Amino acid sequence: MDETADAGPGVALDTAVSEDGPVIVLTDSDRRSISITGIFILLCLAAIYFASSLLIPITVALLLSMLFSPVVRAGARIGVPAPVSAAATVLFTLAIVVSGIYGLSGSANEWVEKIPRNFFRIELLLKSVKEPIEKIKNATERVEAAADVGNAQPMEVRIERPGVAEQVLTGTPAIIASIGIVIMLLYFLLASGDSFVRKTVEAVPALKDKKRVVEILRSIQADISYYLIMLTLLNTILGAIVGFTCWLVGLPNPVLWGVVVTVLSFAPFAGSAVISLILSFVGLLSFTDQIFALTPVATYLVSMFVANNIVVPYALGSRLALSPVAIFISIIFWGWMWGVIGALLAVPLLATFKIISVRIDSLKPVSEFLSP
Repeated sequence: MDETADAGPGVALDTAVSEDGPVIVLTDSDRRSISITGIFILLCLAAIYFASSLLIPITVALLLSMLFSPVVRAGARIGVPAPVSAAATVLFTLAIVVSGIYGLSGSANEWVEKIPRNFFRIELLLKSVKEPIEKIKNATERVEAAADVGNAQPMEVRIERPGVAEQVLTGTPAIIASIGIVIMLLYFLLASGDSFVRKTVEAVPALKDKKRVVEILRSIQADISYYLIMLTLLNTILGAIVGFTCWLVGLPNPVLWGVVVTVLSFAPFAGSAVISLILSFVGLLSFTDQIFALTPVATYLVSMFVANNIVVPYALGSRLALSPVAIFISIIFWGWMWGVIGALLAVPLLATFKIISVRIDSLKPVSEFLSP
């Protein structure tokens, strides 16, 4: 007996029942459809990877426009034109970022110079752990040397890479161009206001569908803006708590560590690991007393636990909450695609996709997969 299983639009699968249970039988059209879909996905991944220099600024500008759009809408309600609100918002944000970078660059340079000079203190603290590892390493090297007796040593080939200074100098024009694209595109997106929504609605023929499209687009914009605002606010509060703790225990440059925590917290798992390592490393370099040295990292871990388990579920609710598995996979994927910037954008991009999928019927199964 044969039965037909509905596998989605345009795909029909034959389900044959055998002694071992139902078996899905693919027809030739089904195989071609799967092959074409797979090729399309691979081409999309290749385009995302190779066009990163173009897509990253556009993505950052779109997310920032969602973050700052409530400010422009609030200005419009009190009679301020959208272009004026957009220009003021962009200039104010740019002034804060530039002043922050200029003010913290000196502290960052001090730590870059301080760490190599004081690295021996970390080695002394880790000596008890390092000695057994060194013994195992020496024993392994002796075994390998005994096994390689009489064999010719291969020629050592080294590939010299450009220094850090050279990489920065050669990459500076591209970075400046990307920042310029983000600033200009952000301004145009904010200044355009609701023109995108209006143009999308005009392209829909039926009046009933127009109302549905307006409702979906408005809901998506509101949810994405709310999520980005709450995420930024939570990360800022987390950075402020860590910065205040660093100031309280006397750790040098507490504002720098608060900013580091705020920025890296956008990448939950990888960022948390990096933050813990940085705070532990800086604390051990600055204090001989381990209680003071580990107080900042302990404060961060406790604050992060409270935020993830109490504050985030209450602030975002079940509709905007994300599965830890989906977050981890998203960070790995976007980190592989776009590097550090991709890891920082992974959670906002995942949340944006979930918010969109909740509002579209055909994508609701995907939103269920992304939910905790």
